[in-house]
Formats: sequence, structure tokens, C-alpha cells
Amino acid sequence: ATGSTQLAPAASALFASRGTADTMTVTLFDNARRFNPLNSSGALYSAIQSGKAYHRPARFSIQVSGGSWIRVFTGVLKLPKEAGPTASEAGTVTFTVRSNDELLLNNRFSTTIADMAALIDADEATIIEYWLDTAGVSTLDISADPGMFKIPYAWLDDESVIEDCWQLAASAGGRFYCDVDGQFCYENAFHWLTSPHTTSQQTYSRTTDYSKLTITLDDSDLFSDITVVAAARVKGAIAQLWAPDAPITVPASTTKVITAALRQPLAAENGTLTYSLVTLGGVTVSSGVTIGVNWYAQRAIITIVNANAFGIMLQQAAITGPQLAGGNQHEETAASASSFWASRSRRVRRFAGNAYIQTPAQAASLAEMMRDWSQAVRLKYQLSNVVGNPERKLGDLITISDTIMLAAGNKTAYITGLAWKWDKSGFSHTSIDCIDAATLYPYATSPGYFIIGSSLLGGTHKVFY
Repeated sequence: ATGSTQLAPAASALFASRGTADTMTVTLFDNARRFNPLNSSGALYSAIQSGKAYHRPARFSIQVSGGSWIRVFTGVLKLPKEAGPTASEAGTVTFTVRSNDELLLNNRFSTTIADMAALIDADEATIIEYWLDTAGVSTLDISADPGMFKIPYAWLDDESVIEDCWQLAASAGGRFYCDVDGQFCYENAFHWLTSPHTTSQQTYSRTTDYSKLTITLDDSDLFSDITVVAAARVKGAIAQLWAPDAPITVPASTTKVITAALRQPLAAENGTLTYSLVTLGGVTVSSGVTIGVNWYAQRAIITIVNANAFGIMLQQAAITGPQLAGGNQHEETAASASSFWASRSRRVRRFAGNAYIQTPAQAASLAEMMRDWSQAVRLKYQLSNVVGNPERKLGDLITISDTIMLAAGNKTAYITGLAWKWDKSGFSHTSIDCIDAATLYPYATSPGYFIIGSSLLGGTHKVFY
């Protein structure tokens, strides 16, 4: 078995606006064709024939030296690849397993008007939890930090919940992902400044724990000035938002469902459907027809039930309502004052297009976060061929000791990537990717960040954005 998990640091949220589904690959001995979906006499045939293994839950746990079992991956199966036996090799079957993001990544949802109204001025964490609840995720499988920003309007229009949660997290400087226990997690921008991320979980030494340390000075996102665009959403005038291209006909004794995709979202209020009802010959119809509308943020589902013994037609159908319009765009720019840029050409990065950045205050905070992330070269580490410890998780703070590469002293870093394998020799990490802790939070150690209820007003602590 091999697996890999990755997580973008919080401060890089807009640079890495999309998340990724983590992956594990497992190869099983299958000389008896137990996992062959074409083997009708196999013990698992009824469960795996015709692709039934697709999206079945999968878990992988490790036990080291008789200790407790530790989960290192939770997800769902993709369909297997089977290799038959040869003269020199046993038959095998290989499964690819994707983290639980896979379940919802291509499942699309639309927000009802009632839900849209309930979420006005909600924070990003509340909206993420709402989207996951809409998709049927149990509250027991959701872990969410407090939100940081109020977002005036949020809605889905036949969109992926997972992709939208990635956008929501990015709009607040946080990150959204599925962890190794299968939970859907939202971590806000200051998550790694809270326990247990404030304490080093393990010290890795070159002499005992890994074979090679690679140090990278990363300039891929090196910029002196960051501009973030906030696009306001405001309630606009009542306008026509939909009309069919031709009259809608419904045959006798028939039910027809029409999906009306609106040109603009409704401003958290139901629209109005107007029409005239006639027979196919143009005679007004006064009975035998029932029309219902389910209102969503940017679409309406119209159900027409014709109980008459003749066909009917909706003429001059239209939907009007208060539209949610785009307001003025507001730009916030944060410029680096670092001496690094004194003798270099300045580099400017502009972020626009995230629908959940709607207020100037939110844009200003993000601009400062991204400026502090990108104004200096980032220090990254990769440990190779590492003694395996299944308890290590993404975001863990670790200490790296290497008297050759780090002659000035040990470094602390946050884990951003884990690649591992399990085979006949046991469990090991093929690589651990990290980012230097001071790169992310320069004031974490000294003088520290201001904490409500703990720090003194007028003291030396730094306010976190």
C-alpha cells in the first residue's frame, strides 16, 4: 500500500484556491481470483460484479510493534485493476482509494431561497457546514473552526459542494479538506496558532530518523504587492429573470417539469411566475391544471400537472423578482515594506473572481495575509526515507535536527505533505514535506499574537490581521 496527503498552508489560501482529494493505492494478492468481478463462483461476486465495488468505503490502519491501531487513510474505492497470474508472478488486484472528498466532488446542488435567506451575513464556517448538511454529511463527520468573516450572500447553483467549500475557505484565508479519519475539516487562518500545533510533536534527526534533508528556497509565489478585489452583492430592482424561448405545451393527462435557469440570482426572496393558460387551439383554460414552483437561488423548478383530456399551453410565461446584482468592485492593496525589494523590480499579484470576497474589510485582511506570505522567499524542507510514525498528521509542528544542513541550530516546521508506504518491511514515510514555521507566523514566538481574554490592551502583542 502507498498513500499521499497534501495540505496548502493557510496563508497561501488564494494562491492555492483549489484543494485536492488525497489518494491511496493498495495491491492485494488475488491468485484465487477472489476480487475478480467476472468470477461468478467467487465469494465476493455478488458484491463486486458489474462495478459494485465503486465508492465502497475503505479504511487503512497501521499497528506498530503490537501497539494500538492507528488510522492512516479513510476514503472510497475506485474500480479495481486486476492482473492475472504468470509463470513468475501471482495474480494481483490493485485498488485506488480516494479520500471522502470524492463522494461529493461531482455531486451538484442548488440552494433554496429559504436557505439563501437564512445564510445572509453568515460566516464562512457556518456556510460550509450548511453546504455539507445539504449534501447529507452527518454533523459527526464535520470539524469546523470558528468563521472569521461575515459573507453577505452565498448560494449554490447546480454546483459542487466540495469545490464551493474550497472557494469559501480560500476567501477567508483558511483551508477545507478531508482528513485521514474521513472527517470534512475547515481550518481557519489562525488554526495553526492553536493547540496542539503550538507544540512540536516529534524531533526528526538525520542520524536516526531520515536519510536526506532537502531545503528549498521557494520563489514560485514571490510578490511585493498583493491586490484583492471584493465584489459586492446588492439587492437590485425587480426585473424579468426568465422567459421560455417558446410557449410551453403539456399534453393531456401529463405532468411536465420545467427547470428555469435565471439570468441573475434572486435576492433571497421568491420570484413571481406569470402566464396565460390556453388550449392548443387558443381557448382559455380555467380548470384541471395545477402549477407549482420550487424556488432556488438562481433557478426555479416549475411542475405543471394537466388533468384535462386535452393538451394545454402556457403563453407569455415569465419569472420576475428582486435580483441579486453585482455592486461596485473594491480593491485593497497591501505593499511590502521589506528591504528585500529595495533594489529589485516590484512584482504585483491581483486576485479577483472569488464570489465570496464581498466586503472591503475581508479583502484588506486577505491582502495583508497574502502580502506577508509572498513578500519573502519561503523556506521549505523535505525529509526522505523517514522512519514511519502513523501518528503524524498534516499540520503537525515538528523539529528537524541536522548538524550538516542546519548547522545554526534546529528548525521547527509544519507538515504540509505526507507520502507513505506499507510493505513486507513495515510502515515508512517515503517523504515528509514541511514549511518553516517562522515563514507563516513571524510573531508567534515573539512578541506573540493578541488573544481576546488573555492579552492586555496596549501591550506588545500583535493583532492577527
